[in-house]
Amino acid sequence: MKTALLFGLALTLGYSPPTTSCPTCDWHNFEPHPADHESPLREFTTEAFYIDAHPVSVSDFASFARSNPAYVPTATSFNDSFVFAPLARQQNSCVDLDARHDAVNWWSLVQGVSWNVPFGPPCAASDAGKELYPAALADHPVTHVSVYDAEEFCKWRSPFDEAALPETAGTHETRLPSEGEWETAARGGKKNRVYAWGNKELGADGAYRANYFQGDFPLANSEADGHAGTSPRGAFPPQNGYGLYDMLGNAWEWTRTPWREGGKYDDRESYDLLSPSDRELHQISAPDYAKKGGSYLCELGYCYRYRSGARSFNTVDTTAGNLGFRCARAKK
Repeated sequence: MKTALLFGLALTLGYSPPTTSCPTCDWHNFEPHPADHESPLREFTTEAFYIDAHPVSVSDFASFARSNPAYVPTATSFNDSFVFAPLARQQNSCVDLDARHDAVNWWSLVQGVSWNVPFGPPCAASDAGKELYPAALADHPVTHVSVYDAEEFCKWRSPFDEAALPETAGTHETRLPSEGEWETAARGGKKNRVYAWGNKELGADGAYRANYFQGDFPLANSEADGHAGTSPRGAFPPQNGYGLYDMLGNAWEWTRTPWREGGKYDDRESYDLLSPSDRELHQISAPDYAKKGGSYLCELGYCYRYRSGARSFNTVDTTAGNLGFRCARAKK
């Protein structure tokens, strides 16, 4: 896995409008949703760390799964995961989309979905004329993974990273980045910029710099960026001077930072010790963790979160078709 080394930095995290005079900049004046807690701005200082240049791919996760056959990913354990219903219907004509999310009915909880079957099991052989489901493409970001899955993967990869980065030997394990580390990496050394690359949404040639939703969300994606769902590794150029890809758009990325605001059960250690029956009996929800970067489903009018300072959250056991991760490792 290609990594980038970021030296110790001090910066301000969160949303602030661009402060530079830029009459041609096409960032969008808006106010973040209060529930996102993007403000007040937060001061953050980090020690030097490495972070993956790309999100962890399906191929990467497949290597982990082959090496750890006893590990059961969260979606496999639950035997379901959330899929974006309009896209799932295009990809798998016999997928059952009846179990819609109460608040956002474009999400369906589909049985049999996992990291390697992102739109559900294949149609029965007797379903003449119906296409088989598309297998998860190897060079796309892995999705349908929980915080638990991401942590296990990073831990598994740790000895490989130690061999490749001998200056980190014997000090720290490979792990998820903190929210502060992730945003530090995304900002690429720039201050008060909306996107990882600056304030202009499009490149100088008018090309998109990231994979997100264009059109009328959720039903009419114009695919002006060339993608209806996740995009493969390297589909877009590096998004900042650190040489990092897909920090914004494509798939949301887990961090190891508890969300805390609004979380129903913030004590992760205590929660993990509870049995599933105790959690159900006492109606204890899983703790919320912060995620960053937005995804191919973010759209200006609904989810303008393909920005460096944007943030959201899910419970640690959530899995979905637009949620992945990348790993980080302290330098010393």
